[in-house]
Amino acid sequence: MSLYLYCVMADTCDRALLARGLRGTALAAVRHDGLAMIVGPSVEEEYGITSEETRAHYAALLTLLADGTLLPVRYGTTAQGEEEIVERVLKPRADEFRRLLSWIGDKEEIGFKLRWRNMEPVFQHVRSSSPKLLQLAARISRTDSDASHFERIEAGRLVRDLLAEHRDSLR
Repeated sequence: MSLYLYCVMADTCDRALLARGLRGTALAAVRHDGLAMIVGPSVEEEYGITSEETRAHYAALLTLLADGTLLPVRYGTTAQGEEEIVERVLKPRADEFRRLLSWIGDKEEIGFKLRWRNMEPVFQHVRSSSPKLLQLAARISRTDSDASHFERIEAGRLVRDLLAEHRDSLR
């Protein structure tokens, strides 16, 4: 069975049994040599980046964080099964994981960067939430690229501001 990976923790974690992952799936721990990879069943072949799914991934990490230090795994990472996790991830990198867990153990927060592979759904959402942007996009589509240079700059600024506004509303 394909597994969705959330994080690496010390093998003393107990919250994996309480946490819920994407689409409410139960989480479990794949354990090896004092380490645990927290996993859930993989519900898709490939994960698109949606706000619902990324929030569920993040919420699972927050629940697990109450149990101790963790090393988050990149959103959408899957493995074919427990053996692959042990043999290709936990065994070869056990010392590195222990060192990192020890190093960040007394830290308060770790930031992470989210890179979107496909921004089109984000732009569709932003366009649909802004009549001004819809009008601007229509004007730009009717004009050649040289003549619409400043309108494209204005559209970019508007998108930036709308995304910042949306981000701030999620905090």
